[in-house]
Amino acid sequence: MEYLLKASAIISIFYLFYKVLLQHDTFFHSNRLFLLIGLASAIALPFIVIPIYIEYTPVNLDSLESAPISIPIETREASFNIWDYAFTVYLVGVVIFSIRLCIQLFSLLRWTCNKKSDNFSKTYATFLI
Repeated sequence: MEYLLKASAIISIFYLFYKVLLQHDTFFHSNRLFLLIGLASAIALPFIVIPIYIEYTPVNLDSLESAPISIPIETREASFNIWDYAFTVYLVGVVIFSIRLCIQLFSLLRWTCNKKSDNFSKTYATFLI
């Protein structure tokens, strides 16, 4: 899940940069190359781990007295956590867009099957001229 979050963030950053600075540029080859580099970096960069070092100072526990301490344990109800529901929301989105894709593909297939080949050749011939 962490990989998907990092990759999505990298793709979002590259896309935002493209929309703000490069969308109206007419160098299509360089735009395409920029977006491909963005996708390649989104695949590779989440694997890089930047270690954060925290100094640890050991504490000598020999000088402390060990006395039995009774602490009452309170049971608390589980609080709302967004990450518990994020995967469910993600799956619902995947299902909705998969159904939408299937409907569009079926519509395209039906449209191409209903076209007569004679009419298609005339249209294609006028398109080439």
